[in-house]
Amino acid sequence: MANLPQGILPTLPCALPKADLTSDSDAVGIAKGLSIPLSSLSLEQFTPDALWRDTFALTGTLRTLYSAVTVFKAWDQRCLARQAKGFRLNPDAARAVCPAPGIGWIEVPFTFETAAIPATTCSGFVSLVPNENGSWKIWLLRTILDQFQNLPNVDELKPGPAPTRHPLHEGAAYECVVIGCGQSGLSVAGRLQALGASYLVVDKAPRVGDSWLQRYESMKLHSVRDAAQLPFDRTFTEDYPEFMGREDLARGYQAWAEKYCINISFSTELTSGAWDDNKRKWTLHLRLKQDEQVTTRTITCSHVVMAIGAGGQEPVRPTYPGEDIFQGEIIHTAQYKSPRPWQGKHGVIIGSANSAHDTAADMVGTGMASITMVQRSRTCIIPKEFMPQRAQGTLAADKQQLSTPLAVSRLMSTLTLRSKIAQNPERFDALERAGFKVDRGAEVVAHVHERYGGHYMDVGNCANIAKGLVKVKSDSPLVRFTSTGLLFEDNTHIPADVVVFATGYKWNARDTVGELFGREVHDRVEDYWGLDKEGEVRGAFKPSPHGHIWFISGTTTHSRYFSRFIALLIKADIMGVPIEVYRGIPDADE
Repeated sequence: MANLPQGILPTLPCALPKADLTSDSDAVGIAKGLSIPLSSLSLEQFTPDALWRDTFALTGTLRTLYSAVTVFKAWDQRCLARQAKGFRLNPDAARAVCPAPGIGWIEVPFTFETAAIPATTCSGFVSLVPNENGSWKIWLLRTILDQFQNLPNVDELKPGPAPTRHPLHEGAAYECVVIGCGQSGLSVAGRLQALGASYLVVDKAPRVGDSWLQRYESMKLHSVRDAAQLPFDRTFTEDYPEFMGREDLARGYQAWAEKYCINISFSTELTSGAWDDNKRKWTLHLRLKQDEQVTTRTITCSHVVMAIGAGGQEPVRPTYPGEDIFQGEIIHTAQYKSPRPWQGKHGVIIGSANSAHDTAADMVGTGMASITMVQRSRTCIIPKEFMPQRAQGTLAADKQQLSTPLAVSRLMSTLTLRSKIAQNPERFDALERAGFKVDRGAEVVAHVHERYGGHYMDVGNCANIAKGLVKVKSDSPLVRFTSTGLLFEDNTHIPADVVVFATGYKWNARDTVGELFGREVHDRVEDYWGLDKEGEVRGAFKPSPHGHIWFISGTTTHSRYFSRFIALLIKADIMGVPIEVYRGIPDADE
């Protein structure tokens, strides 16, 4: 039985529209026969439960608005404020979207411009459903900032040295400093370079890809190769395996950084910083370690991008009585490398999501005396082959996927995945018989965006559990460590020589901001990750109330796509024409 839905997404006023359409419906013909005056819409042209998701085009941030009255009022206000004009539908690219029988809509792409400074080019999608009288009404609007007019293209970068590259020296000044050179930091840096902004990336690691190389030896992505592409050209060609390991990722990212001459200071740690409201500048204090010598630098910049993961990749784990008398080894998956030293020993993994399953699968076949997974709550399991096969790694695909309101994405994914789960019950029944408690709710969108994980994309370990190669303890809470293992509330004792905590990392990067920049800056940014009342990720990808500090992390798809908007908004501020952030919420009852 699935857990009851939790979090904000199930509470939002969103439903997939009922319509007698099929994927063979003549979407192009229908679109060509419609008149949709996007520049002067009326309330009657929306369905009562209409939605609008804006990605920086008209609101300067990420907003999802609900109900016809709210959308109509906000659309009218923002089109006027940003001087939106030149709306052009592309009916030849219209398509019918039919996720299930009796549910569907016609989606038509469009483009437009804004004349208010900074002038922009934008794009979007309008999704229409048939009305009872044969007319068509707008169910969903999506709008996306594409480019600034008369400025370089944020999506194009030629290989070679950057004309605005500045070496790190005492007192150096930059327009932006990016903290972290993982996929998020690299993506933002490349976008800034494309726009001609001066920037510096700093990272504690000695080279690009070190965050991957420090992971366990057998690590592989659970998503396909194309999902891991960085901006611009293809980072990973067909020479790379479809499901890449840590060495593949590191090699590809290193080659990308070298190709575009990304300006990175390695073995460099941000130790503290301060913001000056009068000068509108950051002062950053850095510590560099080179050839065993430690030096310091103080630099300034206008913007800081925190590309450090949700919580700076700081592992977290519960503590239990008796750890001090346990004679075995206790580690977190952050320190886990290989099970080879544990041949013939008893291993216990605490946790039941992605990292726990990867660790268990790695242990199978290494000659360990036993492998036991301690499951503390039901776990969402999604076989990788259940995930939709769609184009990935291109701007068009990213737009299609990441411009959709999360409330809609959730409904579409659960509709598809729950159907596949119901059609394949034995796969999940076998896990239950082995003691693994399965959440069949398929709330993947909620897990990624509200819990920052907590699910398992099954790439093979569920079969190990069903076969009994990995035992599961899920029927009683862990109480304490003993000298030789773990004791549970039901008095079960499981022998253990090594205990691996697969319990995740600190979520809130806002805490790291407080540690680095002090309480005043901490209080001027949002909590990081989880969802706000509109179903938007808190704190990530968009302007903070502070205005000069940004957060980005998530999958490579998130990094690749949302880095373009961070760079564009930073560039606008550098040019002295910051885009107004619309934070008003029209009252639907007025």
